[in-house]
Amino acid sequence: MGDEDFEIPAIPAPDMDGSVRSGRRTSNAKSSRASSSAAGEPRLKLCAFWTCDEDCKVGRRHCTHHNRHLDNARNQVSKQKGEEAAKTWVEKCKDIEFANKQVAYMAKKSIALPMFAHQPLIDFVEWEQEFGVLVQKKEAVETEPYEEEQWIIEQVSKFGRNRQDMVNEWKQKIAGPWRRDNNGWKGALRLWLPAREYEEASTSKFAKGASHEKSKGKRAPKAGDLAAFRDHAGEAGLDLTHEFFGGGNREPSGVDDELEVEVAPPETNSNLPQSSPTKADQSELKRKATALTLDASEDEQEVDPKNAAKQKKKKPGNLASQRASLFDSLSKQLGSKVASMVAKIEDAVQAQTKEAAAPTPSTSTDITTRKLYNQTLAQCLLLGRAWNDAKTIKGEVEKHNKSMEDENKTDAVIDFAVADTLQKQGPTLAWALSQAGQSVNIERVAFLRTKDFMQTFVNAVPECDLEEARLDRIRVQWRRMITAATQLEASLKKCTTDVNKHVLGLAAATERNEKKRKEKEARDAETKHLEQSKARLKQATADGAALPGVFKLSEGDVEAIKALDVNSIPADHDLGVPCILNKSSCVTAWAGNPVVLQTMTNFGARYKKTHGFEHLNKITSPFVAKAGKEPTEKMFMEIMQNVKEKIVNVEPVAPQWMSTSWMMGLGPKTSFIGLCPNSAAFLRVLSYGDMEVVCMSMDDFVKGLTTAGTPPPKSTSQLEELIFHLDDATWKTMGTKPYYHKLQKDQVLFVPMGYLLMERSGASTMLYGARKSFIMHEKNAVGNYTTCKDLQAKDGKSVEKMQQVVAVVGVGVIRGGGLRCYRCKAEGL
Repeated sequence: MGDEDFEIPAIPAPDMDGSVRSGRRTSNAKSSRASSSAAGEPRLKLCAFWTCDEDCKVGRRHCTHHNRHLDNARNQVSKQKGEEAAKTWVEKCKDIEFANKQVAYMAKKSIALPMFAHQPLIDFVEWEQEFGVLVQKKEAVETEPYEEEQWIIEQVSKFGRNRQDMVNEWKQKIAGPWRRDNNGWKGALRLWLPAREYEEASTSKFAKGASHEKSKGKRAPKAGDLAAFRDHAGEAGLDLTHEFFGGGNREPSGVDDELEVEVAPPETNSNLPQSSPTKADQSELKRKATALTLDASEDEQEVDPKNAAKQKKKKPGNLASQRASLFDSLSKQLGSKVASMVAKIEDAVQAQTKEAAAPTPSTSTDITTRKLYNQTLAQCLLLGRAWNDAKTIKGEVEKHNKSMEDENKTDAVIDFAVADTLQKQGPTLAWALSQAGQSVNIERVAFLRTKDFMQTFVNAVPECDLEEARLDRIRVQWRRMITAATQLEASLKKCTTDVNKHVLGLAAATERNEKKRKEKEARDAETKHLEQSKARLKQATADGAALPGVFKLSEGDVEAIKALDVNSIPADHDLGVPCILNKSSCVTAWAGNPVVLQTMTNFGARYKKTHGFEHLNKITSPFVAKAGKEPTEKMFMEIMQNVKEKIVNVEPVAPQWMSTSWMMGLGPKTSFIGLCPNSAAFLRVLSYGDMEVVCMSMDDFVKGLTTAGTPPPKSTSQLEELIFHLDDATWKTMGTKPYYHKLQKDQVLFVPMGYLLMERSGASTMLYGARKSFIMHEKNAVGNYTTCKDLQAKDGKSVEKMQQVVAVVGVGVIRGGGLRCYRCKAEGL
């Protein structure tokens, strides 16, 4: 019985007047003992309860039923009185007479089931009056120990008492029943004095109140539960004389209540399987027969008890008005149902059309599933068309008749001219129902009638007899037909939805797979590109071996970038041409800033350990607030202060982009080829190391390739591959010289918008600095930037922001720079 078992060692039952056992033995007890002895198992005992002849398990004194009563009692004591009281109760139960009294007491209070183990069914005030108090608890309060002088001082200073009186009081307390020791200061005597007068009280805690009952869901009782309830009824004396039944004053009626039995007419639909009633069905006289035909009386399954309870009693009224109202209601219901059914049929036809135009499923599972969905929809659609207009399925009916004639089954030929009647479906509708099978979910298929019959039925209402019973019968018949039609409509909608879901689901899955394929191809291409870049990095050496041809050009084949010994870019400088600032006080002040110095030093020490550096051999990271961002922004804006009116405000297009500067770090002896960052103009200053820079506008580069007879690239990846494989001879025949400069520490490099950038880092182990990008007004900016945008679009990159920038820069050029320009946020500018 689990953790709640109440097991007591077996002891001989005392010989008492109240425990005389009947000599009766049940056959079950005899057989169980005989079988146990024959098997060599320990011999079973009889239950120790007074009137019980059942066997009990080994180690117990009571049978399962009475042992459950002891378990419930033990749990009641443990829950309401505590574990100490439960142990005392168990000790008392070793007395078999006390245990039997507890069984008898609980049998009247509770049912021998585990569900009543923790219900507060025992009133322990009453119980202890009958069986005695279980536990007495002594309560006394002891405080911390006091020494004599300590206690006297506290009494005098805290309570204002007389010192001599307290000395005498202490002498009296020494003779009292207080706990004492000599662990005070230098062996002084200590007493544990209570905070109040010492009092020993014997108390019992009783559980007050009754059990709280509430209605809650119960599962169907098992056979053992029912037996326990029946036993409790006998043990508690619950018979017809109980006050619950009115004290036996109820006069039993000798006449059984009988319900009217209605039998359906023998004429049924010939297309439905006929079943003869069984004896079990005939014996259930209290259940009304199920209506099998449309004109049968209403049965109990058609009555909704919830709605029936809400229905008010009909008042006698004008039957003519009722008939008019009924005709109006039926006409509106039929019109709405016809429109809804026609819409569902059209949706089903469209679903079939979309399915036919959809790609064929690829897997065998999808092919079979699609076939089953199509078959179900076709069957349901056939029935829907038969309901709406039987003429629309005339071709299917004729095909069926021809096949039946070929097989010499003339009795299965369908007479298309026979229509529906109130008692029987027409053969065409019945055949459509048989073809649909389980594709439709109509509770009572015998009640389904075609739209034409339902229209005839409604049109006959104005001519019906003015009788209450006749109108009620019309209402019942109509409710049956409209319910069957509604269920047909729901089935058709479900089949259509299933086909559409399967078609759309496979299309979405195909689209997802195609997207995954393209993403995989892009990842593979990127991986291949990284592998090629790594291979080139390994091949690169300090003497320039395995370098692209652009870095092998002689001094006469390139044009040196113009160097300026000024602090800022001059206002008359052509922003379509790169330049170098050799000595700028702005850079000197920036490099000497303590915060910038600490930030750049930390970046230079760790940028090679950043994730992604091992693949690209370069890394960028933005400056953050209070960590070098403010001085860096101020430096770059001071350098651009003379041309700040030509800076385009792209804050609405790219928020925070204009107020962001970047730290950049490069690996040694590495070639980098590509477009400028964001294809925008930029300023760059190196804090450590040196690098070679070759740049050229994209329009000039494309024109030069055309002049040299080389096809221009169609994407950025092709651009990089093309430049790596261009030899120095091709560069010389392009007609336009690229710009070249070897950038040193603290020099400032300016590169215009839409430029092609080719760089090679020096042999220094560290190379890092700062960069900031700008969108500038310049006559060639739109053309170069558009070329860069087109190349990136061919690589599948998002160029939405670049298109917006082209629009902004183009408007600014047309208006002559009239847009609101970017204003430096640095203080004093």
